[in-house]
Amino acid sequence: MSYRFKYFRGFDAPAMRNGNGSAKKSTRNIFLIFLAILFYVFLYMQSVGLDYELKNLRRVKERYLAENKLLEISMKSMMSNQGVEIAAKSKYGFKEPDPGQIYIIKK
Repeated sequence: MSYRFKYFRGFDAPAMRNGNGSAKKSTRNIFLIFLAILFYVFLYMQSVGLDYELKNLRRVKERYLAENKLLEISMKSMMSNQGVEIAAKSKYGFKEPDPGQIYIIKK
């Protein structure tokens, strides 16, 4: 074995031929490293997908909050006296009473 391959014994051709199992160990180690990298890439892709989904859900939430605010304003305007009067006149055909139609009953 030459001096320059002292620390790279797993890649030294004579060491791989003598049958001490270093070739199998090298192949197994490379395969395990490949699996680790593949697992990391898989988790990273899942993370990116979840990030996109989270951004979309936040956008939908903001849209629903804005719509809810508009509906609350609309509900408050309809529940006011003017809102009830306008709805009664337009939707149900109510009209202002004539002066002779109002009777005040005292106790």
